[in-house]
Amino acid sequence: MREYVIGQTVARELFGNTEAIGAEIVINQVPFQVKGVLVPKGASPAEGDRDARIVIPIGTFYDRLYRRLHLDQIVVQARDSSADTLASLEQQIRVVLREQHRIAGADTDDFVVRLPDTIAKEARGLSRSVFLLLLGLSGVGAVLAMLVIGLVTQQGVKVRQGEIGIRRAIGALPDDILQQVAVEGVAVSLLVVRSHLNELERLLAPIPRCSPSAPRARKRHRHSEYARRGLATLDK
Repeated sequence: MREYVIGQTVARELFGNTEAIGAEIVINQVPFQVKGVLVPKGASPAEGDRDARIVIPIGTFYDRLYRRLHLDQIVVQARDSSADTLASLEQQIRVVLREQHRIAGADTDDFVVRLPDTIAKEARGLSRSVFLLLLGLSGVGAVLAMLVIGLVTQQGVKVRQGEIGIRRAIGALPDDILQQVAVEGVAVSLLVVRSHLNELERLLAPIPRCSPSAPRARKRHRHSEYARRGLATLDK
């Protein structure tokens, strides 16, 4: 029986509160037995949920699952996270990969080495871009909202010329009429905003979880959705 270790998210989704060690799961028609559960690692901008993973021997991975002759990504873990150690490690990785890829001295690398600070800078740049995009969309929405309110107010004034004339005839001042139009416009705007907020709350409402009494006591999951997700992660 081939053995593997799983992350906390995999153990929770597949086995719930039952013991995961010793359980069996089938990935791509290949049976595996849980050897251990990894400690919680959380999430990162580059890797997403680092607890949603399955670690298997690389020989088994190539022979039975991946069936490819090259790697898309190699993750290297350093014991010391100081800047000097990471810089030295990056240089060593470049030297090894250039030798393995037979890259001459003047040729450019056909691979990319990313350090944690580089990933953090990319995440901050992405967050800044998303913020600016949302800010621009908010500005465009505000301008469009003002245009719509202006057009609606103008049409409302045209339709109610008779009423305005009667109010003027009985002594209403222009400021009184402008105040009435402004109050009505604000009231209508608040009602529209409230309706949109209600719709947004409905869309963002959490999806009810399945009942905990759902059957998942079996330790052999041949067609588990999470197994397919784990395989899809390995195929990237």
